[in-house]
Amino acid sequence: MRPIYHFAPKRILAHILCFLTFALARQAQHKLKEHGCFVSVDILREELMEVQHSILSDQETGALFKMPSYMTENVKNIYTIFGKEKDLSIQRYIN
Repeated sequence: MRPIYHFAPKRILAHILCFLTFALARQAQHKLKEHGCFVSVDILREELMEVQHSILSDQETGALFKMPSYMTENVKNIYTIFGKEKDLSIQRYIN
């Protein structure tokens, strides 16, 4: 992370956060590569940005439910490699 040629606290923090982002992205890419999933950091980011949930409200009871969006096979594979099984069922949402 060194050298840091910044003196303003905001710029130092931005430098550190940028470095951490890069390091985490490369670590994720390395872990995926170990499991035979060869994707660039850009593709990894694009794929994961598509993962969303919709919050639905029951008009009669006011209960909230979380409904996941469609996930590609590539995203499911990424979740599996990182040990995060994605539940695709509709679930009750708790604030």
